Amino acid sequence: MLETATHVDTVSTGPEGNGGVYTLPTVGYLRESVASDVLSLSLHVGALAMLLAASLRPDAKGGLRACRHLLHDDHKALKLALRYAPEIGFEREAAQKLAGVCDALCEAQRRLAPLSKGPEMGRVQRDQSVAEATAWRRLASEMSAALAMVARSFPGRLNSVFTDDAGTLSDFLKRAAQGDASAVDAAGVIHLPVLKQRRQKPRIAVNLPCTLTTEAGSTPAKLENVSRHGLGLVSAAPLAVHQSVTVTMPDNRRLAAVVARGKPPRYGLKLSEPLAERDPLLLGASPPDRR
Repeated sequence: MLETATHVDTVSTGPEGNGGVYTLPTVGYLRESVASDVLSLSLHVGALAMLLAASLRPDAKGGLRACRHLLHDDHKALKLALRYAPEIGFEREAAQKLAGVCDALCEAQRRLAPLSKGPEMGRVQRDQSVAEATAWRRLASEMSAALAMVARSFPGRLNSVFTDDAGTLSDFLKRAAQGDASAVDAAGVIHLPVLKQRRQKPRIAVNLPCTLTTEAGSTPAKLENVSRHGLGLVSAAPLAVHQSVTVTMPDNRRLAAVVARGKPPRYGLKLSEPLAERDPLLLGASPPDRR
């Protein structure tokens, strides 16, 4: 493991890749990645715990088929980021707690997967589901504690959106830990809490000059932030939702995108193709100006 992640660094990785060297993600990216993934994981755990509890209600229709689309391992990137916990200012105890929750979630998903395949809940399946419901309530409680530890680890380093969403999800997890299934209606549909943060991945501030090109022509703009799947753009040009645009960087690199939201001067763009995990824009490296 590297001794520090406080700046952009390079590490030899052998003969593969571009000269066997890759760039280490910045502290800000790792920190935002952990925060974003923890929010997503909290919603994931709370939803599954409530769906499982709802499936045991006397008037429940069907079995656990509603859970099957949520039973996937989506926290490997989080566990990787946690390797750098001390370097990004994340309390070691909190990181260990969170890694333990990830491991417990993986095991709980594995046990629940066979129960989600049948359309109806038989006696044996119901008995197993009762035992699993207890395990998922405990997992929701542990996730709530881990979420609180994350918030304490980064005082003043995360925006207010994280703080607000963490509070919303903490309440959701606590309800799930108590066996509350009120978020699941009679038809088995779960109504998730409304969060301010709708991005699945963190956005990294870049503040780079760029050129915005539309059918009407080209105009100077500024790339304010970036994620693997989207761009935050500042431009005086009037853009319409779903409009196709091209963003040209100082090194003449062109990024095709579609306007997803916004109004002058700030827009959110969805990239036509996601950026690579180690794209220079995500790693804090500014492209050279070749104009």
